[in-house]
Amino acid sequence: MGTNEGTTANAAALAGIEDVQPVNGPTVAELQEVIRKMEVEKQALKQAAADRQLKDEHAKAANESRSSTKERFAILIDEARDPNEVDPVPVGCNGRLYQIKRGKVVEVPIEVIDNLNHAVEDKSIPKQDAQGNPAGYDVRKARRFPFQNYGKTVDAAGQRTNLQLPEFTETL
Repeated sequence: MGTNEGTTANAAALAGIEDVQPVNGPTVAELQEVIRKMEVEKQALKQAAADRQLKDEHAKAANESRSSTKERFAILIDEARDPNEVDPVPVGCNGRLYQIKRGKVVEVPIEVIDNLNHAVEDKSIPKQDAQGNPAGYDVRKARRFPFQNYGKTVDAAGQRTNLQLPEFTETL
């Protein structure tokens, strides 16, 4: 290929570039309108999140309409042995879910205590023979969430009792 042929090919390629039209994109005003709509949507989502948080705060208070009485009992769910089990203990009763913090004394209705008493699991305990060698397993029932019941803190009339609690109490 000679010098003249290469120049002719380059000229043809450059001529094709001049025929290309610019891509029509959104204008600045259109982009500003999209940004404004996104800001409005962001504010609406923030407000919805704040409303949900407020409802959650109100849901923490015990709802007497769903429990059998106004009576409340102070309990403490023991800390878990497994360091990965740090989440609150979920206890559901009468269409309500209680999230009970471990290691804190909380006031709950009697139905929650009944559910905790019925939450049992099988524990395998290794047996040993007279020489100390493994000899199988014993299977025992154990509470899934061991807890202590300190007694009644609010009576059926809604009046506080004189029960002395060991540490800070949180009402659910």
